Amino acid sequence: MTTNVRGRLLEAFIASNQLHKINEVSPRTTFHSSRGQSNIDITTTDNKMLAAIENWEISEEERASDHIIIKSHITIEKDKDRITSPPGFRFIIKEQQRSAFSEKLYSTICKEFQIKRRSEGQEGIVDELSRRLKGELDMRQFTAKLEDAIQTTCREMYRFKEKLTPKTKGRTVPWWTDELQVLSKRTNALRRRYQRTTTNETLRESRKRQYNKAKTEYQTEIKREKIRS
Repeated sequence: MTTNVRGRLLEAFIASNQLHKINEVSPRTTFHSSRGQSNIDITTTDNKMLAAIENWEISEEERASDHIIIKSHITIEKDKDRITSPPGFRFIIKEQQRSAFSEKLYSTICKEFQIKRRSEGQEGIVDELSRRLKGELDMRQFTAKLEDAIQTTCREMYRFKEKLTPKTKGRTVPWWTDELQVLSKRTNALRRRYQRTTTNETLRESRKRQYNKAKTEYQTEIKREKIRS
């Protein structure tokens, strides 16, 4: 797979932010239009979610957009022994509090890890944490203690507000109708029939025209319903 300058910049951004691209090789592309097709849609994830995402695929389902639907499965197993921070909090951070926060954080870390403050200051604390980390057998417990120190400092230094709970379980599409559902299924069926016709070029072109006509009708009806809603 080749890329241009902007693509290489994106790759550098993904690597520098410790993200992972999970796009898999596929005969289909994530974007197609009358001007061509390409894989310009990138799916990324962080280290925590990487192992949970599987079965990434480009869907064959028809949609009005030039960007194709991307599907994947996320499997999350609950770990009773895992120590996590309380969810649902957002801290309001002010720039003028950064210095005081830093001092408070290192003080909390020293207390949590029983580190004696020395003349090296914060740099010495970091070195001591690094030394202990190299010999740590329980990495999960170590990182949990460090995260707890950060959370404790945030609660003491900053105001926070609870995360709002959505009133509804999901979003609805007010302009979607039964007729659009029928057109969507019909367009998908015609597209599959056209793509599976590979031995007869004349028949393939005929079915391609039928598919394009149905797709245009489907897209036109979507625009009409959006205007009405």
